[in-house]
Amino acid sequence: MIALAIDLTGWLVVAALVGIGVGWLSHEPGRGIRVTEEVWAVAAVWALCLGLSLAEIVPGRTGLWLDIGLMVFTTYIAGGLVGHLGRIPFDRTAAGRRMRAEEADRIARGETTFWTD
Repeated sequence: MIALAIDLTGWLVVAALVGIGVGWLSHEPGRGIRVTEEVWAVAAVWALCLGLSLAEIVPGRTGLWLDIGLMVFTTYIAGGLVGHLGRIPFDRTAAGRRMRAEEADRIARGETTFWTD
């Protein structure tokens, strides 16, 4: 997996940058991160693919493509999360200021979750 990541470094950087851009652009001030049924469905498919990859059930070229897809998709999603959370300090709206204040209060209370409805 490490050798594959080294070979795909350029593509992983591109996936991270695209994810950051999409996360930055899709940020809605004051809304936080919404977890819907679609998010859970994608997470379940990702976990299934990860299980197949770690158990090495899928052989050959198909297994290689599965590993590559998992690496690129995970990098993209991580970049999207970074882009979304990175935009919060730049919200100039009242909702954005309120969200920053609420987040600071949550962190001060020791609650580290970012998930809101």
